Amino acid sequence: MSAVDHGRGSPDPAAIFTVQELADFLDGARRGAGLSLEGLSRRAGIPRSTLHTYVRGRSLPPAEQFDRILAAVGLPSNRWRMLAEARDRVEMMWRGTHSRAPSAATTRLAGDIAVWRSGLQEALSTSREQVQVVMHSERVHVDAHRSIFRIDIVQSVVAKTDDARFLLRIVPPSPHLDLAQLRLIPGPGCGTTGPAPVVCNDVAAFPIGFDQRLRAGQTHHIEYAVDYRSALGEPGTPTWEAAVETGCLLDAAGPPLELRVQFDERVLPVHVRQIYLTHPDSPENRVRELDLDLHHGAHMFVASPTAGCHGIRWEWPRR
Repeated sequence: MSAVDHGRGSPDPAAIFTVQELADFLDGARRGAGLSLEGLSRRAGIPRSTLHTYVRGRSLPPAEQFDRILAAVGLPSNRWRMLAEARDRVEMMWRGTHSRAPSAATTRLAGDIAVWRSGLQEALSTSREQVQVVMHSERVHVDAHRSIFRIDIVQSVVAKTDDARFLLRIVPPSPHLDLAQLRLIPGPGCGTTGPAPVVCNDVAAFPIGFDQRLRAGQTHHIEYAVDYRSALGEPGTPTWEAAVETGCLLDAAGPPLELRVQFDERVLPVHVRQIYLTHPDSPENRVRELDLDLHHGAHMFVASPTAGCHGIRWEWPRR
């Protein structure tokens, strides 16, 4: 049962735990008050574009703006305290998961729990003990519906042990993806692996086999792709969400990192930039603006990436 009654916009505040549930409440309260986003914007004194991110669950309203929204939709002040506690609870979950965006916090938290309970944590630790990545390159494909549908990955790895094995963990960019429908497409250097992932709740893991037996100290080149198309669903459904960022999160200094985002020529973004965050929740450090090349791609390269979030962020033109 949903935490929010969209008709009345009157949820049980104690049942709100995720940013999406809070977003559903805000949108339900707006509709219950008979307000458009424009009308709510005028009453609350908050830009419409900002409110849009709140009601879609893409960002979390600061406490002061949250109170202004409650007042603007006409909720009685005697309910504000419990709703403020609900908002603070959602923020604590987000901060505790170290997620880059609040909308990913619940997925990340559930994913970490699922990994631990399923025994995947041990398998992932074993993989890190057996293989070290010394070069990482990604080519991200964004379609005309503004969604990431495929990522091509090229890596050079060094085997730390004989008969090394490699396990790729996928934390989904959206909690609405059908992870069982993710597909791994092996390329040069990869052995035959099952195309479907091992799925436990909100985590998918692909065992990647090498096309030869590796000895300790041996360097090997592999190429593979993760295909999201089947997991996304049909355009226009709730599972199809526009992407605005892609990148890598490093816990420590990592190998040379190359990232390219390839956009569909029919729908091109604006204000594309290379970013770096010292921590997933820290302010964005805009490294530099990026121009699209003749093939409608944006490219970045970091020779010695430090711990933190390295990536490319873009904005879509208004529809």
